[in-house]
Amino acid sequence: MRRIKITILGILTFVFASFQLFAQQFEVSPSKLRYMVEPGQSGTQRLSVINKSDVKKSYILELRDWTVDEKGEITYVESNPKRSCVDWVNISPAFFDLGPNESIKVAININVPDSGINTKWAMLVVREAVEQTSAVVADKSIKSGIVISPNIAIYILQSPASNTSLKGGISNLKEYFSSDEDSSRSVCAQVQNMGDQILDCKVYLTIMDLQTAEETKVEPVSFLVLPGVKHEVILELPKGLAAGSYSVAAILDYGNDSELEGVQMDIEIPEQKQPQ
Repeated sequence: MRRIKITILGILTFVFASFQLFAQQFEVSPSKLRYMVEPGQSGTQRLSVINKSDVKKSYILELRDWTVDEKGEITYVESNPKRSCVDWVNISPAFFDLGPNESIKVAININVPDSGINTKWAMLVVREAVEQTSAVVADKSIKSGIVISPNIAIYILQSPASNTSLKGGISNLKEYFSSDEDSSRSVCAQVQNMGDQILDCKVYLTIMDLQTAEETKVEPVSFLVLPGVKHEVILELPKGLAAGSYSVAAILDYGNDSELEGVQMDIEIPEQKQPQ
C-alpha cells in the first residue's frame, strides 16, 4: 500500500496548513463536514468555494482515504477498508469554473448503506486545475505528469446518531519537554478512543498546592479523537507558580453521562535563581 504523509499543526482542529497557505487564492468552508446519517438513509451538506484571485480559475474536487496517528500526522492511503466512506459520497458539481470573487455551493451527498452502522471517514480535496502549458512541460525540473496546484483538504466524518459505542480514556501523564527554547513548563497525556463514536474531547488541568491546598484550574484544550486512535495532548502549566510541591491532574470530559476520566502526578517547582 502506498502512503503519502503530511503533517498538520494539530489533530482534528480540522484546518489544514494548506488552508492558510492558499487562503488568499481561494477559500473553502466549512473546514469539516460531519454527518449523523442512519443506515439506509442519505444526507446532504453544502460546501462553499470562493475564488479570491483576480482571474478566472477552474477547480476539481476529489475524495481520498486517510489515517491519523497520535501526533496528528495524516497519512493518505490508497484505501481504508475498515473506515472509508469514499464510495458513499457523491459530489455535485465535482469540476467547475469561477470568475474573480465568484462563489459556488457544492452539494456533498452521502448515501449510507444498510450495513453502515459504524463510524467512517474520508477526505475531500479541493484544488485548482492547473494546465500543463508548453512552458511547464519544457521545465525538466518538474516530473512528467505532475503539477503541484493549490489545494485545501476538508474532513468528511460519518457516524449514525444511533451509534452508542462511546468510550474514552486518559493515561500516561508526564512532563513534556519541548525541543525549542520555550521556558514554559508543560505536561502531556494520552487520550484514547476505545469506542466507535467520534469523541468531542475536552482536557483540562487542576493543580493543587500541597502546602496550602489551593487549587488552580487551566482552561481546557478541545479536540476530536476518531475511533481506534490515540491522541497526545499537551497542556501548559500556569506561569508564576510558587516554588513547592504540587499535585497535577488531567481531566478528560468527552460528553458521556458517566464520571469524568482523570490521571494524576506530583511535580516540584524549584526556587527561581536570582540574577547575579
